[in-house]
Amino acid sequence: MARAESTRHSPLIWLVFLVIVIDLVGFGLVIPFLPFMAPTLGGDANDVAFIMITYALGAALVAPLWGSLSDRVGRRQAVVLALLCSCVSYLITALADTLIQVYVGRAVSGLAAGSLPIATALMADLSPPERRAKAMGLVGTAFGLGLIAGPVLGGLLTGDSQSFALPFYTAAVMSIVAAGFAQFLLPAQMAKPSGYRREIGAAATPVSVLAPARNKLLLSQYVTHTCSVSAIIYLFPLWVADRFSWGPQDVGYFFGIVGVAMITLQGGLLAALTRVFGHLNVLRVGSVTFALSLLTVALAENCSAGLRAGGKTLQRLLPSV
Repeated sequence: MARAESTRHSPLIWLVFLVIVIDLVGFGLVIPFLPFMAPTLGGDANDVAFIMITYALGAALVAPLWGSLSDRVGRRQAVVLALLCSCVSYLITALADTLIQVYVGRAVSGLAAGSLPIATALMADLSPPERRAKAMGLVGTAFGLGLIAGPVLGGLLTGDSQSFALPFYTAAVMSIVAAGFAQFLLPAQMAKPSGYRREIGAAATPVSVLAPARNKLLLSQYVTHTCSVSAIIYLFPLWVADRFSWGPQDVGYFFGIVGVAMITLQGGLLAALTRVFGHLNVLRVGSVTFALSLLTVALAENCSAGLRAGGKTLQRLLPSV
């Protein structure tokens, strides 16, 4: 029975996967050049940091509301609404000719940052417990695909131009396409697979959820990791531009390589690793590996010539590929 229900839900899982990929390609489009955009409008590195904070603050403020909305009106409608709001935010930024408009666009984008968490929750809803790690691996694969196609495409669309409107318009179109797939291909109500049980009561509060010590530790790890990833995504382009003279294309190609690594691990190996070593052991090793990778990047300043040569080589090779 469980196998039959899992098979029945498989097409829906892949549809959700497709929606996530399309959405993240649009999101990845803006990664290579967003830090370069503020200086062209009179901003500096501080503005880049504050723009990042504006997005993160908006996302943090409304995250619980998106969760409540998806529980009340259904996952599909909540995802569609979040994607349409993302489209509006991209259009605002594309039309920006002042720094204030960029702030407004990123604030709206943060407020609209509900599509990925809701789609991830939908993946969990559609997966029985024994297949949930694989489903979360698919989310990681989708993120990797977004990091491959999005930044590379964004770098190519931007080129050496000082105009950043075209990638934002493209991201807006991607959000509309993802919203269309979600609206017309996903059912309004989706049954939970057999074996699914709600582990947190409907009346649960943040205090009750965080009461167990292990939950506090897990949340602390998640928040710390997310802060690190966000800092790398938005501050790395500024750093390599200052130290190694990289441009949006070089940054786009670099994030594309990062995406390939994510797909290789999370799409192909994550489920097997968690099955053999357990979730916590994989989490521990992954956290240590991530920390060591950041340390390696920090020490790369001593290898500036090699990084510059690598970036220029990618710039020559990838367009021909």
